[in-house]
Amino acid sequence: MQEATSTPKMRVRRSLGGLELATVRHRRTVRRRLRVSDPELTALLYLSQHGAVLQSQLATVMSLSRSGLGALLQRLEQAGLVERRTHPADRRLRLIDLSDAGHEQLARAYRELDAAAGRLLARLSADEVDLVERLLDALADATAAAGGAAPSTAAPPAERDPIWARWG
Repeated sequence: MQEATSTPKMRVRRSLGGLELATVRHRRTVRRRLRVSDPELTALLYLSQHGAVLQSQLATVMSLSRSGLGALLQRLEQAGLVERRTHPADRRLRLIDLSDAGHEQLARAYRELDAAAGRLLARLSADEVDLVERLLDALADATAAAGGAAPSTAAPPAERDPIWARWG
């Protein structure tokens, strides 16, 4: 039962705690559906958000060694969820992206959450949707900053020009 004297900060903290617990339960369900580990799901979600990225960037984001990421990607590749290809500007580099099957399986795994979000958004005005988006982006950035990560608004690595593209 909520106390009448609870502060806005306490109420928001309680709501965020509830959201985090629901997210943990949902993530467990998604992992079971996709038959992937937690780090593998993290890689899939990162690729879903950012598109093709350099293999080295994915290793950094996931705090994995080169060999650790290689093993993770091999499992995801064998499952048909990701594809590795050579970077068009430098054949020494590898780009990682979701495969078509990876996109389809992620969409299927998140179908219920997407439907619930759709029902919620249908009840909101455009201004309210903008407010929710800004709030969630700010929360994501604050959470990332608290964990020492870059904000989600940073440009994905594959969109940045590699330094050697500016030479000559």
